[in-house]
Amino acid sequence: MKKSLIFGVVLILIAAQAFALEVIEQSPNLKVTHTGPTYVQVGGEAIFTVTVQNIGSRVQELSLAADPFSGLPNSKFEYILISNNRMSINTGQQAKTNVTIKLKKSTLPKENYGTFITLQSLTNSEKTDHGFILRVVPPEDIFELKTSVPEKVQPGREFTVGVSLKSNLNTNIRDVKVVVNSEFFNEERVINFFPYQEREESFTFAIPPLAKPSEYPLNIRVIQADFLTDNAKILFRVLEKTDVKEKLEVNSQFLKTTYLVTKSNAGNSPVQESFDLPLNMFQRSFAGYSADPSSSDGTGLHWQFTIEPDSEYKLSVTINYQPLFAGILLVVFVALLSGYLLSRGVTIRKEILKIKQTPDGMSELKVLLHIKNKSGKSVHNVAVIELLPNLIYPSTQFGTLHPEKVQKGEKGVKLTWTLNELLAGEERILSYTVHSKINMIGKFLLPPALVRYKNPRGKTINSKSNPLSFFSGSREIKAPE
Repeated sequence: MKKSLIFGVVLILIAAQAFALEVIEQSPNLKVTHTGPTYVQVGGEAIFTVTVQNIGSRVQELSLAADPFSGLPNSKFEYILISNNRMSINTGQQAKTNVTIKLKKSTLPKENYGTFITLQSLTNSEKTDHGFILRVVPPEDIFELKTSVPEKVQPGREFTVGVSLKSNLNTNIRDVKVVVNSEFFNEERVINFFPYQEREESFTFAIPPLAKPSEYPLNIRVIQADFLTDNAKILFRVLEKTDVKEKLEVNSQFLKTTYLVTKSNAGNSPVQESFDLPLNMFQRSFAGYSADPSSSDGTGLHWQFTIEPDSEYKLSVTINYQPLFAGILLVVFVALLSGYLLSRGVTIRKEILKIKQTPDGMSELKVLLHIKNKSGKSVHNVAVIELLPNLIYPSTQFGTLHPEKVQKGEKGVKLTWTLNELLAGEERILSYTVHSKINMIGKFLLPPALVRYKNPRGKTINSKSNPLSFFSGSREIKAPE
């Protein structure tokens, strides 16, 4: 208020002084007056309308010229231009011309500067000087600046800045730069003003969607003739925006299920997110993950993670029973193949043909060993080995082929037969009789017999027969379950 009052007083004084100097030198034949601004900004331009009236008794032929010192280097004026520098005025008539005066940018403010134009008669030596006095206004007094700026804005939204500028000068002001900038935007406009004109300018910017939530400075500058005439610095806040999107895909195949979860952060700040997958202990044993879980409990597996702005987090969990199924198939296949290969080789089967027993227990037993070649090729040097427990001993009665070796040891008697050749599909039956050393009543077990040979590749193959159990004092004789 105080500044405006002082400025107003200065303007009144300047106006009074300027208009008092409208007529600098009065000629008996000419009356020269002017109208125009009373003050101008540093480096500014003032345009005056000069009126020349012929008050003499004859026609006036005139030539108008600017102050000859105005073009010197030490002059305060950049230039003085006269739009109509030749006049022919009849008695009682008047003529007008525009005089443009521009001050240099080096001119000091708050000072009065004077200059003049000369009106020279072309018919005689009479001349008249007409003067101008200008008050130079400081740059900060040229405009009144008002702003309208929102205090906060959402990222990704438009942000509108209102700038109101009012000229304090009664002259035209050209090429005024209004610059509005911040970290996210920058715009410059060049505008012109009529005397005392007020202009409203609106600047609209888009705040980036990923602008971090914080306070940011907004700078508004008004520049005229390379001088900063006014400025404002205002803070505005970009708000936090959380926008997390989740996508869960479940891909089910034979004995295999894949969970693919994608979480994306379209907000402007990091977010803490989680993902829970209910799995029991059996399922966890066959689960694989692209990232290890943060924790696990009885309800399942749990992941905790941070997603940065404009980023996404992908997690893949696969529960795969296919290896287990393949393992089971492999075991079954190997078992079947082994059985098949064994069945295709040399097999041995044991059976009891007859038994003699007394009320006190078994006394004699006849055993048959069936050896058969199922390999499809002849086999040589086939060894048949039978191990008898200590409670029984072999008799000297054997079938068509006697054992090659009869060996006694701590665990019992070992019988060994050797078959020089066993043709493809051929079956041999070996038999022997055993007696008990003591009378036995109850269940009795004969261990498996063994056949040993080499296949065509030279690998030693061992094949066992079935074990046999029987009950002494009973007629039941069977293979054990």
